Amino acid sequence: MITIQRVTGMAYFTPVAFLYNGSNTFNNSEKQTMNSDSISNTYQPEIYKLLSDCFLLPDATLEDSIVSLEYLVEKIYPQFTSEARQMLEAFKQIDDIEELQVEFTRLFIGPYAMLAPPYESVYRSEEGTLMGRSTLNILELYKKSGFDLVGDYHDAPDHIATELEFLYVLSIKVAVSRMYDEPDRKEPYDELLKSLLIDHLNHWVPALTSHMKQKTESDFYKALATLTRNVIFESVSQLA
Repeated sequence: MITIQRVTGMAYFTPVAFLYNGSNTFNNSEKQTMNSDSISNTYQPEIYKLLSDCFLLPDATLEDSIVSLEYLVEKIYPQFTSEARQMLEAFKQIDDIEELQVEFTRLFIGPYAMLAPPYESVYRSEEGTLMGRSTLNILELYKKSGFDLVGDYHDAPDHIATELEFLYVLSIKVAVSRMYDEPDRKEPYDELLKSLLIDHLNHWVPALTSHMKQKTESDFYKALATLTRNVIFESVSQLA
C-alpha cells in the first residue's frame, strides 16, 4: 500500500512497501546495469517529480529542484531545454522567495478566486467546480494502483502536484519492472500509467497551463506552464 502525505500544504506519494529496496529510486549497482533506454526510463520519472515540486508553495528547496529539472530535461527532452532554462533564469532574478510565494497564492489559491485553478475537476465539469466526476475517477485510479489518502489529507486529490507525483511513482514502478524484465509486474502499472496520461492529464493540463500563461506576469510560471504542457504531450505521444 502507498499513502499520500502532506508537504507544504499539498500532497505527495510515499511508498510504504515498494518493489525493490523499499525505495522509489535506484541504487548504484542497479544504475550500472542500465542501458541508454533504461537510463531514460529512470530520468523521465524524476522530471515528473520535479515538475510536481514546482506546483507546490515555493520554499528554499525550489532552486535545487529547478537546477535538477534543467539538467534532466536537457538529457531526456533536449527540445524543451529552453523552457527549463527560462525557469532557472527567472528564479535567479527573484530577490526574495516571498515574491514567488505571492504569485503562487494569487494564481492557485486566491484570495478571492483562483486565477489558474490547479484541480482537474474545475476544467472537466460543466459547472467548473471542485470534487466532480473526474475527481472520483482519479481516486479510483489511485485505489487500483494500491494508493490511498492518509487520514489528515484535506486537499482535493486531483491537484496538479498530486497527479504529477502519481505519474512519477507509476513511471518508477514501470521502469523497475522493465529493468528486471518482469512483464507480469509491469503490465498493470503500464495500463494505469496510460490511463493517468490519456484519460486525465492530457484532458486538462492544456487548459491549466493556458490559464497560467494568460493570468501571470511571472516568467517563471509562464515557463513552467509551457514545459509542463510539452512534457505531458510528449509523454502521451510516446505511448503510441
